[in-house]
Amino acid sequence: MFPNDCGKFGKGIQEGLYRLTINKEILARLRIEETEMALNPLLFHKEKYKIADIQIELLDHYLHGITTLKGHKLINKYRQINEDE
Repeated sequence: MFPNDCGKFGKGIQEGLYRLTINKEILARLRIEETEMALNPLLFHKEKYKIADIQIELLDHYLHGITTLKGHKLINKYRQINEDE
């Protein structure tokens, strides 16, 4: 189900956006689990949280964990955030 998609990390690493030291298989599994976790009503009650908000927050956290400074700057550019280093 997952590790075949681990190759998608390669381009980001080659472009200097993802850290060289990431374990692609573990992080691919983590992202799948995070996506499923957001759908768990015991963790995120639907009256309190919107699924889209949960997914965006988890993705932002995930991306900041795997990216380099160059990747962080690109994330901030897309989100239109100005942040000093």
